[in-house]
Amino acid sequence: MRTCRNQYTLSLFDYPLWWVVCSADYVLYSGNVSYIRTFYPVLKKALDGFYPAHTNVTTGLVERPQGYGDFAFLPRNGAVTYYNALYSMALTSAAQLAECLGNEEDAERWRHRAAKM
Repeated sequence: MRTCRNQYTLSLFDYPLWWVVCSADYVLYSGNVSYIRTFYPVLKKALDGFYPAHTNVTTGLVERPQGYGDFAFLPRNGAVTYYNALYSMALTSAAQLAECLGNEEDAERWRHRAAKM
C-alpha cells in the first residue's frame, strides 16, 4: 500500500486499516452504501490479500515488513500491539460493511479472524 504525492512515495502500513475503519463509520452514519459498493473490492483485497501476506503463521499476528512506516514514523518491529489491535478493529468494521452488502461469508471470515487475535 503506497501513498504518492508529487512523486513522493511513502509506504504506510497502518493507513489502509484506518481507511477501512473510517469507511465503515462513514457508511454506517451516512447511509451511503454506494460508496462501499464502489470500494469493496479494494477493501477485500487489503484484508484478504495484503495483511494476511504479512501475518506470522506461528502467532497469527501481523508484522510490518521492512520498508514500511506508520503514522508516527517509529521504528516498530515484530508483532506490534498497535498494528494488531487496529487490524482487529478493521476486520470487525469490515464485517459490518459486508453484512450491509449481504456478503455473509466475508463478514463471518473477518469476524473469525478478528476473534483469533
